[in-house]
Amino acid sequence: MSIRAVLAGALATTLAGVLAIAAGAEAAPAAVPLVDDPASYVDPFIGTAHGGNTWPGATRPFGMIAWSPTGTNGDQTNAPAANGYEYHTTKLRGFSLTHVNGAGCAPGAAGDVPILPYAGVVDSSPTADTKDAKYIGTYSHANETAAPGRYTVTLDSGVRTDLAVTTRAGIADFTFPAGSAANLLFRTSNSLNGSENADVTIDPATRTVTGSVLTGGFCGRRGNGGGANNPDRRSYYRIYFSAVFDRDFASTGTWQNSTLTPGGTTATGGEGYLTGADRAGRGSGAGSASTPAVTRTSECASVSRTQASAEPSPTVTPRSRRKRRRVRSRCRRGMRGTPS
Repeated sequence: MSIRAVLAGALATTLAGVLAIAAGAEAAPAAVPLVDDPASYVDPFIGTAHGGNTWPGATRPFGMIAWSPTGTNGDQTNAPAANGYEYHTTKLRGFSLTHVNGAGCAPGAAGDVPILPYAGVVDSSPTADTKDAKYIGTYSHANETAAPGRYTVTLDSGVRTDLAVTTRAGIADFTFPAGSAANLLFRTSNSLNGSENADVTIDPATRTVTGSVLTGGFCGRRGNGGGANNPDRRSYYRIYFSAVFDRDFASTGTWQNSTLTPGGTTATGGEGYLTGADRAGRGSGAGSASTPAVTRTSECASVSRTQASAEPSPTVTPRSRRKRRRVRSRCRRGMRGTPS
């Protein structure tokens, strides 16, 4: 057989193989089954450690409330991470209504209106607790769960906090141990970077707590955050909130700086935008005591107190609260992994 015949035969075989591959490539791909519940694969704890600058609390896409813990390492004017939450810090000063992902600097931004469920006796001003030694909550990650739109933790004090949100409103269940005090402390002025001013009002007749904080000062602890004369260390926005409770208040109280006023219903005062001793011990807030099981809804607005207090709520209603109980059973099926 000639060399030409051998080459022709090899070429024919190669062409046949190519044609066979091409014919196979034209076949329809196998159908890939779709995921029924994509949200069940979301792990809100991803990025909450090692400088990931995320937080695990309850929020929804483009929502106004981002309800999540604000942690502390013992400095009332700072936070353990750029958004207030660091996985390896298991001590918190409250559950704040706003958070920002990826700020990249401590303490970052937002962290407005931390609300602390406190099972102890309030006998001093929380603002005077400059080292966050008394008015705090500690917890274990074994008692903490998170899923899209939902966050739950049981503190070492036995207080269970369950948070869920809609676009502009949230609902929380605070369950206190039987026989313990049941206080909710609104640390109105204690945004992550401080505040220019804040106000809070308790209305026992309507079971509401309303207020606002004028704040800003992004990344206040950075070197380029500057000192008292830096023009960038200033207010950028005011946020209003309205909280409605499902139980009557057994007692009320307010504080400003180091002064506690038992029975008080109004307070004002900001912290400024400095850090450490130049800011610690300044600010205002309010607290209410109730029966051990408390449900409250909270709404935020950036326009006015009236908008935040609008009734009836466009997003949280008795029907949506029933939905929330259904969400609870579905969200518990989600799994929490180790943060990256």
